Amino acid sequence: LSGSATDTYTHSILSKNGNEFSDQDSFGVGTTRTGQWKCEEGNMIALTPGGGSASVGAGGQTFTFTVTSNTGVTLPANLEVGSAWSQEIAYEGTQDVGGSQITSQNQAVTSCTVTGRESVTVPAGTFDALKVECTSKISISIAGSSEPFVIEGPSTAWYAEGIGMVKTDSSGNGFDS
Repeated sequence: LSGSATDTYTHSILSKNGNEFSDQDSFGVGTTRTGQWKCEEGNMIALTPGGGSASVGAGGQTFTFTVTSNTGVTLPANLEVGSAWSQEIAYEGTQDVGGSQITSQNQAVTSCTVTGRESVTVPAGTFDALKVECTSKISISIAGSSEPFVIEGPSTAWYAEGIGMVKTDSSGNGFDS
């Protein structure tokens, strides 16, 4: 990650149960993000922001989120140039700040399109991949605040057939990854 803060992270699959799995991002500064996913009719669906709950831990604080609605898919089963899809997740969150519970209402909206096919070279090799361009917007409305905090930006991912995502690039609100 680069931008207003720099860091590295490791993405891991923690567990698998039937058609669901959990994943985790562990950042060098000690922050972790965990989430739940499911496969439905071949489509990948993030159950938690980006039906269930997720947590993010940083600096001894934990932020807990519960999904209140989830429509669309994160990644469809069949990708081809021109494919388009979206996902919208609404979720509520709490954060313990000095013994006080701060609540928030949040919404994450992502829209994606397969824009072409490209040769992509990464440390693991060179792949013929589909290029997927997305736009994401997360609105966080904290109790007592008049204006929501908004994080938005573009991302691009490349998917190689039979392998999955081989590269991703995203930016927004001063961060690049």
